Amino acid sequence: MEATPVRSRPSSSWTPAGIGWHEDGHFIHITSHRAAEAHQATELWLERIGLPYDELYCSYDKVTRCAEIGIDLLIDDSPENLRRAIDAGIAAATILHPWNRDLVAEEDIVAAEDWSELDGELTGKKLGKFDQNALKA
Repeated sequence: MEATPVRSRPSSSWTPAGIGWHEDGHFIHITSHRAAEAHQATELWLERIGLPYDELYCSYDKVTRCAEIGIDLLIDDSPENLRRAIDAGIAAATILHPWNRDLVAEEDIVAAEDWSELDGELTGKKLGKFDQNALKA
């Protein structure tokens, strides 16, 4: 049986960044790396932490879903997902971890040490089709 996210907590700076992006008018699509059966538990967890989103999808293949619905920017920590996003023409961003630092050094990936810093790094960026300024004008 797969563990559910109901008891886990996000980084303290993730929720304000996510709320801000949603309030700025960005479409927030969450693809969670878990079985489809975990959708309801994931939905309850997102509600509990107060993170607004427009669509939730549980799948082990995040990039394919993002490409299908035209996502402009993927934020993920997996080097495999980040590389696949770039290969699919999707801008990539991440929170830095030991497992993704080498890829960040090699590729055009927006990276930061935490969510607040990543929010700042993305502000004013035009990354492929993702334009943080488009909604602020």
